[in-house]
Amino acid sequence: MKAKQTEVAKAASVTDEVKITSLKDAGYRIARTGETMKIVAQYVLDKCPKLADEPKINSHQELRDDLAEGYKLRAHELWGCDYYIISKDTGAWLHIANDKDAGWQEKIAEHKGREIKQINIHYVTALSSNEYGAMGKNDTAQRVHVENMRNKWRKYEQDRNDSLIKIVKELLKPEDDSAPGRTIVPFNDAVKKLFASLDKSAKVKLGRGDKTADPVRFRMAVDAFWKVYNNS
Repeated sequence: MKAKQTEVAKAASVTDEVKITSLKDAGYRIARTGETMKIVAQYVLDKCPKLADEPKINSHQELRDDLAEGYKLRAHELWGCDYYIISKDTGAWLHIANDKDAGWQEKIAEHKGREIKQINIHYVTALSSNEYGAMGKNDTAQRVHVENMRNKWRKYEQDRNDSLIKIVKELLKPEDDSAPGRTIVPFNDAVKKLFASLDKSAKVKLGRGDKTADPVRFRMAVDAFWKVYNNS
C-alpha cells in the first residue's frame, strides 16, 4: 500500500522543490539533516546557556518567543493565507481560496464586489487573549476558523520545540570515552569543559536566588584546583 504523503512533505516538495532520487539519496539527506540540527541546537545553547540547566523551551520565554517567530515564517510558507466570503444567508465564513493553490487569484476574482476576509498564521497569533475571547461572543463564524489555525499552530510549535530539545539533550550528555571508535578527550580538556559549564550554571542559579551559588568564589576555587593539580 502506498504511504499517504503528509501535509508537511507535500508542502516541502512544492515550496523547496526537493526531489529525492533514491533511498540512498534519502539516507544522505537524513544524515545531513541530523548534522544541521546539531549545529542549530548548539547555537541555541550558546545563545541561551540557561537551557542547559532546564532543557524546556517553555521555561525560557524570550527564547520561546524568538524561535516561534522563525517557526511562523515557515508555517506561513506551508499554509499560506486562506480567503473567505461571508454567506449572505447564514453569516458563515465560506472558504474560497488559499494562496498556495493554483489559480487562487481567479477564484477570488469570481467574487468581485464581495468583501474578502483573510486568515493566516501571523493574524491568528497576533490576536490578544482579550481579542480572541471577544471574538467568541461577537464573531463566532470567524472564531471557528481562527481557532482551527491556532490549534494547528500550537501542535506545529510544540513539535518543532520537541525536536530541538531532543538534540539539545543529546549534546548535553557526558561523553563516553570508553566507547569503541570514540576519540579520547584529554582529562584536562574534559575538566575545563565541566568547569565552564558549572561557571554558567552558577550565574544562572545565583540569578534565581540560589544563595549557595557564588560565581566569584567558584572561579577562585577553580584557580586553586589548577594550581594544586598542575604542581602535584
